[in-house]
Amino acid sequence: MRTLFLKRTGGGLNNQKMIFLALLIEAIEKNAPIALPYFINFIANKSKKNLRDKIYFSYIYKFFHRDIDLFTVFDKKSMDIFFEKYNIKINNYITSRYTGKKLNPDKLFFKGESIVNEFIKNQDYKHRNIVIDFFKYLIPSKYMEDKIEYFISHAHPYDAVCQLRIESDWPLDIEDSWEKKPNGVNSTPLERCNHIFSKIKKTLPSLETLYITYDKSALTCSFEDIENLARDGFGLKLKEKNTTADNEFSPKNALEASIIDFEIAVRSNIFIGTDMSTFTSISAVTKFCRDGYPPKDRYLYNLPGEGLFLDEKFDLKNFISQFAHSSTSY
Repeated sequence: MRTLFLKRTGGGLNNQKMIFLALLIEAIEKNAPIALPYFINFIANKSKKNLRDKIYFSYIYKFFHRDIDLFTVFDKKSMDIFFEKYNIKINNYITSRYTGKKLNPDKLFFKGESIVNEFIKNQDYKHRNIVIDFFKYLIPSKYMEDKIEYFISHAHPYDAVCQLRIESDWPLDIEDSWEKKPNGVNSTPLERCNHIFSKIKKTLPSLETLYITYDKSALTCSFEDIENLARDGFGLKLKEKNTTADNEFSPKNALEASIIDFEIAVRSNIFIGTDMSTFTSISAVTKFCRDGYPPKDRYLYNLPGEGLFLDEKFDLKNFISQFAHSSTSY
């Protein structure tokens, strides 16, 4: 059987995870070896308005800063347990590039997305054990864990984590859906923040401090403006990753920054986000797979109404059944 080869994944962190999951399930289904793909340092805003940007994105980024070795950011020993458990053979990347069967990352993403959706909806899903183990064993490397712990310790105390999906590359307004995607977003980032903060205070009035996750490279307003809005309009104090060039724990690229924010969200007792985003859905799935029980106190701001809604995708009995089965199968 030819090696299943994928040069690199694509999109943001959690889109890349779904591509990787689909690749692994494809290997299990076909009993085929794989070559481990590179994850990518995804940058949403690749502006080439000046010569410096043109040179960077055309040459430096493409050849030196885009592709990230999987085990730089994820733990090799943990994933080796997964590979051994499901008898997945890993072949040489360079050799497989010329002799393997090349797969399409876009097709793998849609397969991965359908796998995760089926896992959430169906306790009898045939790959439920694989999905649980994938998210359980795909954990940050020691290198990344040190950075995560640094930012968690420096951000504390905070009451909840909130994902602000308000960036320029995000095509939905707060209560829009992919099924009814509009031609454009008419509200400004600050107007969307105002909408989100209003829902938070309506539902969780006791919250005082929020740790905010967002894509800084694609934000068209300043974080200071968002802080002022939250403080003056709603009495909320906001925190984010404070990074400096001379800090050894600062993320070196967008992928590392995403992993830090993602892990902070997974480990938070209260999370607020939009289930139109894979960040929200995959962080909930990851929390369940690691902890062994459905996550609580996860709220959505994208549903129509004055306040937040509890994320009710997770049925307690079904998920307990799934986890019990996963510990006895294979």
